[in-house]
Amino acid sequence: MDRSYSTLAAEYAKNPKLTFIRDVAAEDENRHEILRALKAAGVRSFAMLPVFFNNVLVGSVEAYSKKPGVLDETLLSRLEPAMPLLSQLLKNTIDQFNDSVEKVIKEKFTAVQPSVQWKFNEVAWHYLQNEHQPESRKETEDIVFEDVYPLYGAVDIRNSTVERNMALRKDLRVQFSVLLEVLKQLKDATGFGLLDEKIFVSQQWLSKIEKDNTLFNQEIKLNEFLESDMIPFLLQFIDNRPDLTLIADEYFSAIDERKGEAYENRRALESSMTTVISSVNNYFEMLKDEIQQAYPCYFEKFRTDGVEYDIYIGQSITPDKPYSNIYLKNLRLMQLTSMAAIAKYSYSLLPHLSKPVETTQLIFIHSHPIDIRFRKDEKRFDVEGAYNIRYHIIKKRIDKVNIKDTRERLTQPNKIALVYFNQKEADEYTSCHFMYTTA
Repeated sequence: MDRSYSTLAAEYAKNPKLTFIRDVAAEDENRHEILRALKAAGVRSFAMLPVFFNNVLVGSVEAYSKKPGVLDETLLSRLEPAMPLLSQLLKNTIDQFNDSVEKVIKEKFTAVQPSVQWKFNEVAWHYLQNEHQPESRKETEDIVFEDVYPLYGAVDIRNSTVERNMALRKDLRVQFSVLLEVLKQLKDATGFGLLDEKIFVSQQWLSKIEKDNTLFNQEIKLNEFLESDMIPFLLQFIDNRPDLTLIADEYFSAIDERKGEAYENRRALESSMTTVISSVNNYFEMLKDEIQQAYPCYFEKFRTDGVEYDIYIGQSITPDKPYSNIYLKNLRLMQLTSMAAIAKYSYSLLPHLSKPVETTQLIFIHSHPIDIRFRKDEKRFDVEGAYNIRYHIIKKRIDKVNIKDTRERLTQPNKIALVYFNQKEADEYTSCHFMYTTA
């Protein structure tokens, strides 16, 4: 019944006009489904009047009688004075309903993309329908899209972990050099014996920084020495000898994260990485809007040291528009051309970065449809079912792999790495796509 009513309501909304059936029994019930429903309910006369608010349809008023001859044009005309009040009432009801649906979506889900908004609205509506049934309100329905085609891509800063470690190492050299100079000046000024021990330990740490590539296994001990030992020691020292504050301030100025020289390399690296990744992120924001124009799909991106994204396209996401594989091919073309544009743009940024960093580009090609489910705990979509887990596992591991029988990473600057299961998948990208992108 709900589906039949929804169908009738949708048809009426396309062409809302006054409908008056003086004698339902005299009408051919095969002419319209509503006539069968009216006859089954014993209705003899029926009228439906559209209600508009600022020229927008907000509802309808239905009037009927189970006695013949009661409902006529004269009686219907008496409703006219009440129509402005009814239109405002229906508009308020719609606003309240939309607010209720939006509240459920925000509480139970998250910010929702337009391509899948309809499904979240549907689930939220079912949730509200059961508000008087406590047991059924405990959980919302599962949101699942079946047989969707996944597209995955990732843009990363090349060797970001290595670059961060190198920047930290350089900054620590500066930090300990300044620290040793300050300690020696304090020793010369006071002759305080404990300073010799602090100088010795600092020299030991500096030696490790210069020579030991596994230094970062001792990062906790290093931080304890700098944060829990040296800073309290220096603060207490100048508290007793205020006249030596200027000497100690050289060290405190050096370890200022915003301006200090002991953070210079890390600041330069983070500034460069932020510039590149923000540019990539902005590009994908524009791409997100562009790809919706041909066929609505779900696009989700994640920021780490780079930008990853998942795209899902298929009939179940957009049931009102017939799906064809040409939309998938078009989307793959856009995916490849966007990656090429990003690689080119990130390369052009190199001369303008305080610390040059390069990007790598990766596309995972998966030609078989999968099912995805909205994970309420994580507030995001993920693959559904044991078979589809394979796709998820592979896409999370491929960016770190090496090319077989070499030590060369799969992902390289100025290149786009394509990962696929069979040659046919690769040919789709490297044939017409290659010709298009190099034209």
